[in-house]
Amino acid sequence: MRGFCLQLQGFGLIGILHFRLEEEESVPLYTYEYPSDAIQGSDLKRINGLLKEFSPNAQPLSLAELKEILSVSYMAVLRDGRKAIVGMATLVTYRKPTGCVGVIEDVIVTAQCRGRGGGRQLLRCLIGNARQMRLKHLELTSNPKRVEARALYQSLGFLLRDTGCFRLQL
Repeated sequence: MRGFCLQLQGFGLIGILHFRLEEEESVPLYTYEYPSDAIQGSDLKRINGLLKEFSPNAQPLSLAELKEILSVSYMAVLRDGRKAIVGMATLVTYRKPTGCVGVIEDVIVTAQCRGRGGGRQLLRCLIGNARQMRLKHLELTSNPKRVEARALYQSLGFLLRDTGCFRLQL
């Protein structure tokens, strides 16, 4: 089954519609869509679990914080056949003097679901949305230790930039 992304007006989207992935395991994976006002406590718990898996020092999000994030960005979520969230990726867009750009943040797939195409599908959906929004480019960062993730990004056309990234901890 071939999947597709929807361009929805406005923000507040969690998920992208109906993409069936490889069924190598007993539970197929799907991306899924519903409005941000339909977020349930179990979804928030799974998202916080993913964030903790990605960054052990991450503080859990409250429901209000998650809804605030979704009011200004796009989030694609990956669900298993039981509709539990097993992956996510976020697209943040902004305008700067040289044009509108996007940043992909927090691409996370649970360890037990990696290697089944979920991360690729999350990224393809966000890339599709970025193209429909006519963004100038997308950026993302990835720790050099994340060899598989970096290979995925390069396979999708992302190029490693020869630049330094600076951060001021506040």
